[in-house]
Amino acid sequence: MLEKLIESRNEERGLLDDLLGKVEKEERTELNEEENAEFDTRSEKIKALDERIAELEELAERDAKIAESRQILDVKEETVAPVVTEMKEDGVYENPQRSFLTDAYNAEFNGDTEARERINYSQRQETESRDVSTSNFAGLVIPQYLVDQTADNLKAGSPFYNALPKFQLPDDGMNNDPDGLRTRHEGAS
Repeated sequence: MLEKLIESRNEERGLLDDLLGKVEKEERTELNEEENAEFDTRSEKIKALDERIAELEELAERDAKIAESRQILDVKEETVAPVVTEMKEDGVYENPQRSFLTDAYNAEFNGDTEARERINYSQRQETESRDVSTSNFAGLVIPQYLVDQTADNLKAGSPFYNALPKFQLPDDGMNNDPDGLRTRHEGAS
């Protein structure tokens, strides 16, 4: 389309140059009425074509810039891979010299404010949670590393169960009389 517009503009300009050439050939200094009307008409057509050509050239230039940008971005996407870095801050109680249970005891019963601050800081740093709520521990949340350490042991289950003492239950209901002095009455509930 742009090429056709440029071609039309060149034709109009050529016809205008022919008109002016004719006047020059006759060695006149002015155009007659008919030539003046033709000159104005061709000039307006050339002006309109110039504006339209400029718009289309600007549009083509923008399209070229966008295509160039896309090409640059496509190249960058192929050559640059995103880098993911995981940062982990050590928890307060990951240091073996600190004990959560000791701090909990000292904060609750000895009024140790530093122990309370360490517990509070540790609770703010927790990012994972298990099915435990603060109501289970009267406002105290067990640090995740302790839960993780015990959860593995409890998952195994059997060694913990085997370590518990086992007692034989009586054959008939609950009998708190170890010597069997009391007898159970038939029909009693």
